[in-house]
Amino acid sequence: MKKLFILLIAVCVGFGISYAENDENTENPAPTTSMTGKVIDKITGETLAGVMVELEGTDKYVFSDFDGNFTFEDLKPTEYNLTLSLISYEKSKIKVNLKKEDKLEVKLETVN
Repeated sequence: MKKLFILLIAVCVGFGISYAENDENTENPAPTTSMTGKVIDKITGETLAGVMVELEGTDKYVFSDFDGNFTFEDLKPTEYNLTLSLISYEKSKIKVNLKKEDKLEVKLETVN
């Protein structure tokens, strides 16, 4: 019985510490931002739908919509490398500093 009581106290203390750590993180969450952009054809200026936009080094990716727009949410304000790819277009890699960029406009070239 005494061992059960000690185990119960240890579990309660563990939950209390875990709750306190989580409570601290919710009071001052790390600031996040979003990244928006538009993908267009370099020659014609037409918007490009279905472009895969990847954040290198993460598992995050999106596809541009019918108007060529894309958005990433909940990103840390830091520097990112983007890779953009679409069939019959050259793969494009760009560096983005989220501390400075507002809205990106990326121009893709067709494969020669």
